[in-house]
Amino acid sequence: MTDTRLVPAPPRLQEITWLWRRCFSFGLAALILVLLAGIIWSLGHLTLGQGAVNALTGIAFALIALLFADMLVYVGGATTYELVQLAQAAKIDISLGKRGGQ
Repeated sequence: MTDTRLVPAPPRLQEITWLWRRCFSFGLAALILVLLAGIIWSLGHLTLGQGAVNALTGIAFALIALLFADMLVYVGGATTYELVQLAQAAKIDISLGKRGGQ
């Protein structure tokens, strides 16, 4: 048998239930979607040169990437703590396995 001792779980971080993370994420997402809607409207309703169309297309793709990063902050914020705990538990298991194999 291995000599393992039970360690109580550390307290959960307060950031996981942080209201402002949600407000920031949803506010930024709403702003990005309004900007994207404006770009789409201008591409369809305004007479623009090819350079302006290319610039607006690049800005639209950058906004989509920013929206993706924003959603990662929102969704990943609650699970990052758990992923760190899993990685630390795996590191402990690996070190115990090395000591047990000697």
